[in-house]
Amino acid sequence: MQESKFNVGDALSVAFEKLNQNLGFLFLVTLVVMAIMFFANFILQFMFMIFELWSEFVSEIVGIIFMIFFVVIFSGFSIYILIGYVSIIIKIIDGNKPEWKDLFNFDINLVIRIFLACLVLYLIFFAITFLAIFSIIILDLAGEEIMTEISAILLMSSLMILFIFLFVRLWFFIFFIIDQNAGAVESLILSWKATSGHTLKLVGLYLLTYLIYMAGIFCCCVGAFFTAPVAALAVTYAYRKLSGVEEEKPPEPLEVHY
Repeated sequence: MQESKFNVGDALSVAFEKLNQNLGFLFLVTLVVMAIMFFANFILQFMFMIFELWSEFVSEIVGIIFMIFFVVIFSGFSIYILIGYVSIIIKIIDGNKPEWKDLFNFDINLVIRIFLACLVLYLIFFAITFLAIFSIIILDLAGEEIMTEISAILLMSSLMILFIFLFVRLWFFIFFIIDQNAGAVESLILSWKATSGHTLKLVGLYLLTYLIYMAGIFCCCVGAFFTAPVAALAVTYAYRKLSGVEEEKPPEPLEVHY
């Protein structure tokens, strides 16, 4: 993979430029995506409420199966919408014209791979959390109360830093799956390699895009329909630069002299 330079300022500059060029389309697409996700989450919460009402009449095993089923369905649907939105953002960054059909271009293989990659990430985070809690329990059993409290604070702080580090290094897996058709585990490996040596700049980028997004939320929430695309465009630009895969441009026509 070729070495690529990445600059936070360039990422934000390109993001605002692309937003300006596709303002109306991105506003409507973001509005539709947020509305769909809000409605889907409402349905999920409604089903949980129904389950609580029926919990007295069904066994615990049936209840667990019921909850897992709807969580998987909701996760799959969320991934499906995410794939469409990311595909649109990638097209815009590459200088191509996005279309509404890109938002609903269903591919079950991509959904499964992203779901599996998310599951791997969850297992990694769970294992790290389990080890941290286990360490605190061991210290508590040792009987050193003061040391246990200090160690717990240090462990939880280190855990948070580690989670941020892993998130920054591995988050590009979504792009590698959607853009390069990578496998679940392969996408995580590719993301790790692509972000090597750029962790601090990516932390800065994620922090700035988060602040920009939250600024939109505080502007009567309407601003989020503009700031969310900016965040997505900036991160996608970073992916393009660090992945070493640039969109191929058609060759310029040769000048013919008579």
